[in-house]
Amino acid sequence: MREQLNILEMEYTEDFITNAARKFSKDRKVLEKKINYKFIKCYWEMFSIMETINGIDGILFSFDEVFDKSKMDVKAITELVLVLNLKIWEWYGYDDNIGRTYDALWKKADGYAMDTLKDDDLHYYLSTLD
Repeated sequence: MREQLNILEMEYTEDFITNAARKFSKDRKVLEKKINYKFIKCYWEMFSIMETINGIDGILFSFDEVFDKSKMDVKAITELVLVLNLKIWEWYGYDDNIGRTYDALWKKADGYAMDTLKDDDLHYYLSTLD
């Protein structure tokens, strides 16, 4: 998978990645206050870094890495859907290709959650995203 993204061939230094992670972590804290939700996963930072490094390919790679794992944990799938929704908002009108990519991924993850979550898990999902 790493070869597919050409990560090894990129000229991004470890310092670049570290500084990007710090910036996106700071953005995350501001966002948490704005939406009154404390993230439990690092999906926001992961998608932000990968979209910076490798654009849509990085976004798709990241989604593929976390979607199946998130299916087993209601809090993880809820947060994944939340972050994808926020990313749509972030990119809307700025880069429509990235925005549409996040929208397609949001539809996939939200569709999965709505089709499979039941009872208390569905209540958690809906009340958290409301």
